[in-house]
Amino acid sequence: MTALPERPALRPWPAPDRHLLARIAEGDERAARAFAARLEGTLYAIAYGVLFDQELANAVVNEVMERAQRYAAHLKDTVVPVRRWLARLTRLLAKQRAKARVE
Repeated sequence: MTALPERPALRPWPAPDRHLLARIAEGDERAARAFAARLEGTLYAIAYGVLFDQELANAVVNEVMERAQRYAAHLKDTVVPVRRWLARLTRLLAKQRAKARVE
């Protein structure tokens, strides 16, 4: 009988957002970088879709991620999914910047 080929090691599932937020609340920089890497592209797309300006969209995403880090301890326990909350915040801040730009 021939031996089965060796399978590559399975990678672990990524940590859920709430676990990363709990680690961020404790000051874990690696968790903060992982959380940002996971969400920045989506948040940028939302902001850019409202503003059509790369610099302003980046500024909005930076502000959202700063707030996520600042309020990580509270966000990890919310009923609303964290991604939905951050997406809504991104859209709100982008609309505020767009309105301020017009005025």
